Amino acid sequence: MGIIVAALFLCSLASPQALAKGKAAKPTAKAAAKTAAKAAPREIPQSVIQAIAAGDLSSAVIALREEPPSPKNNYLIRIATSVVLSQIGDKPNLSEEHQHHQNLGIAFHNLFLFLKARGITNEEYADQALKNYKKARRAGTVLHKAECDLLTAALHASMGDREKARKLFDKIDKFMLRSDFESAEYLATYYAAMGDAGKASEAIRSAYEMNPNTTLVWLEVGDDFHDIESDPAYKEMLSSLSKERKDKELTLSVPESSDPRLQIENRKPAK
Repeated sequence: MGIIVAALFLCSLASPQALAKGKAAKPTAKAAAKTAAKAAPREIPQSVIQAIAAGDLSSAVIALREEPPSPKNNYLIRIATSVVLSQIGDKPNLSEEHQHHQNLGIAFHNLFLFLKARGITNEEYADQALKNYKKARRAGTVLHKAECDLLTAALHASMGDREKARKLFDKIDKFMLRSDFESAEYLATYYAAMGDAGKASEAIRSAYEMNPNTTLVWLEVGDDFHDIESDPAYKEMLSSLSKERKDKELTLSVPESSDPRLQIENRKPAK
């Protein structure tokens, strides 16, 4: 019976190659950003929320696929699918072990945050996230260990234990974190969970400067910033990013002038 259900479920899924990497499968292509910008926000059906809360991710994905497509639906489908496939698939190769467990930990982490934003606490998702972060840490490099510790601290803060989160965060060698999008993203998640909207906004700004399209999609579909969404610093940051995006789109939409006097020429000086 379990094998049959799994087979039927897999037939309803996108190919495994479509599963995202990084912070719980956020789309990174420009097309995804445009889709997120155009699609109207939709409420997730209560039946889907209940299925996720009950741990029935197969039913949740099938129900989401029956809904009109939206960035949030696609996001939930991807992270729920990554969990289901990990449960019925083969164990990762040694070379893939760190990335596999970190991605899986992030998926459980995001499912926990999704439910928390809707007033539901699911400790099983949090426990699974912590277990996978621990496995990823064992299999990773020094850099990877710092990332896993940062994600673990963020999750403890979201679970309500900010003191434990702070102690773990203080032990992290910040110089080991890369100055890249993922590190900025994890820092933003940590500061948001700690209720520090100012530092979370600064980290989001850093992530945006490195990868604007992915950051905008993440802000729309993720639940990392539910606890600070009413904070003035966070609202101001969102307003600033929105204005910059509109200004950029306006600039790109203005056609080039056909007047030669308004065109900049790059000619070598005559000899």
